[in-house]
Amino acid sequence: MTSLTLIHAIISFGLFLKVFSAGMSRFETGELPSLGEKILGIFSTILFWPIVYPLSIWGGKTFLNIFFHGILGYIPLLLNSFIWALAIYWIIKKVKINRKKYNTDFFVIHDFNSK
Repeated sequence: MTSLTLIHAIISFGLFLKVFSAGMSRFETGELPSLGEKILGIFSTILFWPIVYPLSIWGGKTFLNIFFHGILGYIPLLLNSFIWALAIYWIIKKVKINRKKYNTDFFVIHDFNSK
């Protein structure tokens, strides 16, 4: 569970930094973002739900600066990543249970012509 949390946090933060740096590189030129930048921005926003993005939009910068200043700013990111890790873990567990229950394998190729 911890590894899923850390992987999600690293991917989320890395993707955010990539989008941010791409935006800053064209800041003075006034160029529009490319399709790739827009797609990465959407993925970054999705990965920051359900904690980080709403806190930054609805809570505002003042809320984040008061309660999560300095190194504490990583708490919402790690909590967000933990929620994602729980969801991923639950889905994997559910799929394994259903595979055992219904005796199915998603990756088996069936030959319907053989007798």
